[in-house]
Order: sequence, then C-alpha cells, then structure tokens
Amino acid sequence: MLSRTGNPDMQLTLEQTRKLKNAKVLLLAGMVLGPLYTVFSDGFSSIHPFINTLVIGLITAVLVAFFEFILFTGQVRKLKFYKIFFLRIFLYTFSITATITMVMIISRMFRNDMNFRSVYLSDEFQHYLWEEDFLFGILYTLALVTIVIFIMQIKRKIGPKILFGFISGRYFHPREVERIIMFIEIQKVKTIIEKIGRVRFFRYLNDIIFDITETVLFHKGEFYEYVENEILLVWDVKRGTEKANCIRTFFEIQEIIEAKKMTYFEKYGFIPEFHASLHFGRLIRGEIGDVKSEIKYHGDVMNTAARILGETNWENNFLISSDLMEHITLPILYRKERLGKFGLRGKHQDIELYALKESETQFIK
Repeated sequence: MLSRTGNPDMQLTLEQTRKLKNAKVLLLAGMVLGPLYTVFSDGFSSIHPFINTLVIGLITAVLVAFFEFILFTGQVRKLKFYKIFFLRIFLYTFSITATITMVMIISRMFRNDMNFRSVYLSDEFQHYLWEEDFLFGILYTLALVTIVIFIMQIKRKIGPKILFGFISGRYFHPREVERIIMFIEIQKVKTIIEKIGRVRFFRYLNDIIFDITETVLFHKGEFYEYVENEILLVWDVKRGTEKANCIRTFFEIQEIIEAKKMTYFEKYGFIPEFHASLHFGRLIRGEIGDVKSEIKYHGDVMNTAARILGETNWENNFLISSDLMEHITLPILYRKERLGKFGLRGKHQDIELYALKESETQFIK
C-alpha cells in the first residue's frame, strides 16, 4: 500500500523536496556572488575570470548543499555545537581551497594547452598562489559561505519566516492577523515521566519534535511554542487551507511516528500518541521583549483551540471547529464526523466540532 505522498518513504520525500528548493537558492547565490568577486578584483578586462569565478561559485554552492542537506542532517544535527563548528571549518576550508586551486589550474590548462603538472609548476601560477589574490579569494568565498550558513541556521532556529520579519520590522508594531492554530498534546505524559524520569522525557519530547519538523515545514506550518507536553503550530490561513495542509500535517505526523515506533519503544519503552485540535480566527501578533524578543500571538482563538483540545478522547483524537472546517476542502484520504455543539469552559456560545479520521480508501500499487 502506498503512502499518501505516493511514495513508500514519505518522510524522505518531504525532506528532499524542501532541500531541493534550498539547493536552488544556493545555486542562484553561487552564480551571482562568484562573478561579483571578479567585478571588484579584475574589472571587465577579460571574460576568463568571470568564467572561473562562476564555476567556483556553482561548485561551492553544490558543496554547501551537500554538506548542509546531506552530511549535516539526521543524528549529526544533534552533535554539540563546537564539534559541528570545527567540522564545518575544516571541511569548508579544505573544499574551497581545493575548488579554487583546481578550477584555476584547469582553466590555464585549456587556455595555454598545458598539462596539469606544467601549469602547477609554472612561474605564473606560483606567482598567483603566493603573491596575488589566491588567499584573498579563499577568504572571500569562505566568508560568504559562513554568512549563508549562519543565515540558514538562524532561520531554522527561530523559524523560516521570523528572521526576515525581525529584520524588516514587520513585528515591531502589533497588528491583527488571521491564523490557524493547532494544539498537539502528547499523551500519557505523567506515566512516562514516572517511568523514565524528567530528563529522559525531555529527550523523548525532543526526539518527537526532531522527527516531525520536516513534515510541519513541508506543509507550510510554523512551530510557535512548546509548552510542557504540548506543541503549538501556526499557519497563515491561505497556506493552511491550501491542499488541507493543516489537516495533512497531523495525519502525516502519526505516520512518521508509526514508522519509527519500534525505535521509540526500544529507547524509551513508550510509543508517542497524540491528541490535536484545530481552530482559526483573528489574533494580535507582535514583537515583545527587548533583550530576548519573541513573536507572540494574543487572542481568544488560542483559548478556544486549547478548550477544543480538552474535548478530545481516544476515539476522537483530532477535532476541528466547524468555523475552520467550512474553509477547507477535505481530501478523500480523510473523513469528518459531526459531533454536534459543545459548551466550552469559559465560552458564552457553544461551538460545533467535527472529528477528523482517516478514510478507509485503499491505495494499491
């Protein structure tokens, strides 16, 4: 039976898709920043330096994509900061030095009809290595790579869309926005903590977040907060309702955990189980704090989503408000069951809820 993405390895497909988009951005940056160096160092006197720096920029972009999206992923991301830091310095310094050296030698081989050894030992190339801008070229490339990686890491740490919002001042003045809110609650937390302790539970929680991150990003969601045993996700209404992204996220999270259930059981003795709620409405969003600024959402929508979560149970573990359900075209992969109106604690008006479940449709190869 095929997974819902049409590929047996759903998680890998989601990860590859996001990495491919980022790799395209890196290639574009390499095509621009490489020749830019020639403009400042050699001007427009010859076409050859532009070709060389373009090739160097593209090769460097491919190397960065390989290191960041293939090598520095998975369990490697969990290494201590200083270990990854020094590993990056070594790999990038070596790779960039080797790339610039090889491109410059091969370029001279074609232009001067010389072999590799002759080019390398020539007075002109030795002069370039030791007395011209070879070292400066390495430092320029290394500096640009460092800046690009730094931006990529900051984006990942504080959220893909938050960084540029901070820089542009988008969040400085509070404003009303419309957002979809999902509360995901990890079940049996008290029992798990009693059995494995709070330190191991923290690792358990971190492993869950680590495993579901790619799915959330792929479906255009944002991690908003981690509160005890709850994970709060946020969507722009257009992105969240598009292809039912906010709904697909929860079911695909369950698929990921199901695929890794033996790993969790062997490591912790428990398999993660979730309840979730979905609601949407208008919130006040803004930047708060000076020393440690955060982007916060305030409004009744948050409280309502939390109250809906309180109505979930083992039979109906994923609930959505009728207000949001009206804005989503439900894929045939899932079905909804009307549960009726509920009087939520602290709410003057009843709210109609639906339970979302997987349909019984089978997908055959």
